[in-house]
Amino acid sequence: MFGIDEFTAVINPPQACILAVGQGRRVLLPPEDGVLFEEIHEEKGEGEGEKKEGVDGGEGNGNEEENAQPMPKLRWKAKVVTSMAVRLSCDSRAVNDETAAVLLARFQHFIQKPENILL
Repeated sequence: MFGIDEFTAVINPPQACILAVGQGRRVLLPPEDGVLFEEIHEEKGEGEGEKKEGVDGGEGNGNEEENAQPMPKLRWKAKVVTSMAVRLSCDSRAVNDETAAVLLARFQHFIQKPENILL
């Protein structure tokens, strides 16, 4: 909100806790297996790879292309997601750590899938 990525809110008496929510921003999420690209295997259709033309549009002898390895087609596996920072400040006299953790877990659950609020 207002260009602020994250902040820490201060509790004012008689508040028990306060939730600080930063702005959402687009970030690149790497895949779980750590491999950013995967190779796409395509089967050749009919008529592909029979006769190659030279670079200038004429018919070449084709020897260069027969010896060259084809470039593999790659697909980007990482995803662009919206991420935001959330901080919960609690008065430990009123709210214990376990209750605060449950609150944040439920908040994350509903933010990631808003349709669950209706269930």
